Amino acid sequence: MPTRPLVRRRAQAAAREVLIIVLAALVYAGVRVLTEGDSREAVANGRRILRLEHALHIQWESGLQAQVLAREWLATLADWVYIWGFWPVLAAAAIFLYARHRDEYVLLRNAVFISGLTGFVFFALLPVA
Repeated sequence: MPTRPLVRRRAQAAAREVLIIVLAALVYAGVRVLTEGDSREAVANGRRILRLEHALHIQWESGLQAQVLAREWLATLADWVYIWGFWPVLAAAAIFLYARHRDEYVLLRNAVFISGLTGFVFFALLPVA
């Protein structure tokens, strides 16, 4: 049976992780508000990217989307997998790793934070729709 100091240290470590995640979520919300801009600019940027993809002959995404959107059930399935799969799976993986494989948890947490930060930079510099 764990000693009280050990239990206390584990509780403090878990509370610290929750605080880090809550702060990251608040930063995310703040960045979203601060970088929200003109939708016309975002659409124009998206069209520029599509033209660039076409010029580079890497415009495969539109064809794939058309195939999915042509089948309502497949589009609905994709939406549900994204909505109900991404965050719950990420949270479950984080909880499991935190409980069983702390080093891998830290790697996952940091990767999510770094990819989010990278996304913020691109979103702020080049908003797209």
